[in-house]
Amino acid sequence: MKKIIIINIANEFGGAEKSVVDLFKQYKKTNNILELFIINNDLMESYCSENGINFKKIKIPKFTEKKLLSLSLSVFYSICICLKFKPRLIISNTNQSHMISVILKIIFRLKTFWFVRDYCMNPKLKQISHLFVEKYFCPSRHVANYYNFYDKSKIVILPNGLEIKELGCYPQNLFKKKFNISKDAFFYGIITRIERWKGIEYAIEAFNKIEDDSYLIIAGTPNSTEGVQYLNFLKNISVLNNKIIWMGWIKDNLEFISNCDCIISSSVSEQGGPESFGRTIIEAWSLQKSVISTRCGGPSEIIDDNINGILVDEKSVDSLYEVFKNRDLIQHKFLATNGFKKITKEYSLSTISINFHNEIFLNGW
Repeated sequence: MKKIIIINIANEFGGAEKSVVDLFKQYKKTNNILELFIINNDLMESYCSENGINFKKIKIPKFTEKKLLSLSLSVFYSICICLKFKPRLIISNTNQSHMISVILKIIFRLKTFWFVRDYCMNPKLKQISHLFVEKYFCPSRHVANYYNFYDKSKIVILPNGLEIKELGCYPQNLFKKKFNISKDAFFYGIITRIERWKGIEYAIEAFNKIEDDSYLIIAGTPNSTEGVQYLNFLKNISVLNNKIIWMGWIKDNLEFISNCDCIISSSVSEQGGPESFGRTIIEAWSLQKSVISTRCGGPSEIIDDNINGILVDEKSVDSLYEVFKNRDLIQHKFLATNGFKKITKEYSLSTISINFHNEIFLNGW
């Protein structure tokens, strides 16, 4: 049996964490492996438990607060786990995890694979990383182009995948019942971490201009002091609009999306952005919902404008407003239907799992 350790040390829990758990949940259905996640996050622990994923949770300080102590403890615990588990491969999913994997590779001479999902890798680590990594898995060509690694032959485009859910498997009209809203109301949804690079203020400013029977419902919480400040700013610019509803943290993305008519991704290419992929887009497609997104990173790559979604320029309140006014286009079934066709063809977990297997074990590792 092949033994694999996946390191996912992260202060946050988002699409990147969900995607790697989902991948291994699918992967072990058809392959003889024993996986062990090294994690430090309560929400990640809950998600692993719910999906039948083996994990070892370690207690360390937040990397943003005590970097040296956090890294040192992470390395120590990871070495102890490797001595006991004796893995064949190391796979890492965050920048801190990548640093740990380099040390484990040197000590145990293991093959190492990295999921590269953001735009803030340490420049020195980025420069020498090709010496320690067999393959980089990038969720989009945009991420691969951004990093422009020394050895491009090691780059693999491996998009996020999703298990296709049956339509109608989630309760409907939850928001309308909860907030006593007319059954004919139209719901735009935003589900994301509350951080400045998510560009939520532009969606709010555009929505504040429309006067129809639609609502904007926003789910998510901040994970930093800057995020808390940003949330306060967003609530200030939306306080006079009683058709903007704040939900806070929610457990089930798909249940939220199933009760929306259209999902918005308004991210920008600064202050931590852009989006490396855009998991909420394929989540919306899986439930045959229409999508509006900025031309930002991964979304600009996976959405075909006016075919399976609508793309607008970053920070363009006017462009978003024009789209909001064109409800006939947003509500037209062809956008959602084409999105569903695309996720079924290109982003199903079974397809992504096969590609993942081919890149690792069919290459002799």
